[in-house]
Amino acid sequence: DIVDVIGSIINLVDNRMGEWVGLCPFHEEEKSFFVSRYDQTFICHMCTAKGDLEDFLRRKKLRQPGIKKP
Repeated sequence: DIVDVIGSIINLVDNRMGEWVGLCPFHEEEKSFFVSRYDQTFICHMCTAKGDLEDFLRRKKLRQPGIKKP
């Protein structure tokens, strides 16, 4: 489960709307990082990093951020 795995790496809080939210591990600025248990995906609305669990683990290993929005 994507929430369990990512939640073991960063602190996630249930927003009670079907998603979990936390600080993006790729830039650690604000709570713009959302994880969906239903879709098994993640997205950061600040740096645009997104994908499934495999994408998250690859980015984390390579410390590869998304593209930072101005």
